[in-house]
Amino acid sequence: MVVRMKQKRVTIRDIADRLGCSPSTVSRALNDKPSISEVVRVEIRILALEINRKEYADANPIIRLYKNRCSALRMERKRGKHDDILTNAALAVAKERMQRAKADPDYANGQYEADMLREELYAEADRRLNGK
Repeated sequence: MVVRMKQKRVTIRDIADRLGCSPSTVSRALNDKPSISEVVRVEIRILALEINRKEYADANPIIRLYKNRCSALRMERKRGKHDDILTNAALAVAKERMQRAKADPDYANGQYEADMLREELYAEADRRLNGK
């Protein structure tokens, strides 16, 4: 049997400590906030890559929107706003749209954000479930 030690995850604070800046500066740089200069943003991203914090260094707005919508859908299910069947169908619709946006830049830059509204996801899921 091979036993693998779980590696400690690098945090925003770890990156900030290595660069001598605040965690909020690191967060803003990794999330492309305009208040951070391009020089600082690049420096933080390079360090993030070096210490294997790829999910922050490669923050993709398509995936970020997908993850945010999925979290919202799951929270609504948890609160009893929608049942499991409709929520799971909406999650599947969201995944399809995210994959389409990753493959089609025109869709990603145009209709993707509107298609990812919760109401749109639920409406499409309802249409699919009811065969309309």
